[in-house]
Amino acid sequence: MLLHAAVRIFQPEVLPVRGSLPTLVLPAGPHPYTAADLAQYGALVRLKHHAALLIDNVFVSTNATLDLASPELHVLYLDSSTDGFASIEAWNGNLEFAGTQAEPMTITGWDRIAKTPASDRGFGRSYIREVGGKMTLTNVRTSSLGFWSGRTGGVAWTGLTGHPSTGGRPGRRSATAPTARSSTAARTLLSLPTCSSSTSSTACTSTAIRPARRSRSARRRETAQRVPGRPGHPEHGAERRCL
Repeated sequence: MLLHAAVRIFQPEVLPVRGSLPTLVLPAGPHPYTAADLAQYGALVRLKHHAALLIDNVFVSTNATLDLASPELHVLYLDSSTDGFASIEAWNGNLEFAGTQAEPMTITGWDRIAKTPASDRGFGRSYIREVGGKMTLTNVRTSSLGFWSGRTGGVAWTGLTGHPSTGGRPGRRSATAPTARSSTAARTLLSLPTCSSSTSSTACTSTAIRPARRSRSARRRETAQRVPGRPGHPEHGAERRCL
């Protein structure tokens, strides 16, 4: 629904979304969007000490770029509570997050009601997702993001049919999410950048994603999704994600 509506939007606009927080849609423009643009349209609230709180969802449309690499933004909180959760998602758009070695950028889900890092309590939690575009994270630490797995598992790269998603950590081989035509993609153990909460200045390292433990019913669904031709096999590609 939102994807179709975004095609008809030619300037930034906040859309009400039933059952969810409002969504700021960013269409393609001559320049990348920044934190200042998010604040201008009410999706971002500036806080003290170079921090900010995202209170609306952000949808980055085809050929648009959201660049949150700024010396004025060291900590980004994504609102995530029983009232709803704010996420950042790009479809054929581009996302850039960056800090410095001396001052890495921190992105974390935050429960405004409990005033604590967000917990996954079964009603969803903030996440970041790139679909068919490019997302890079440089000197970035993430925590308390995501729920379930894959598309909403934290920080995710998702390929489209014939159009992979790219990005990762600059200076290393870029991560590329397989497209929907990759028959072995769902069975492959992928190597991806993982954002660490350690105190080192380089927060993203390369690690292999290992499947989380699943309930019996969830394992049945996963088996159906992995085998082409069986009910439940997904139409879209497998994800690469940074947890």
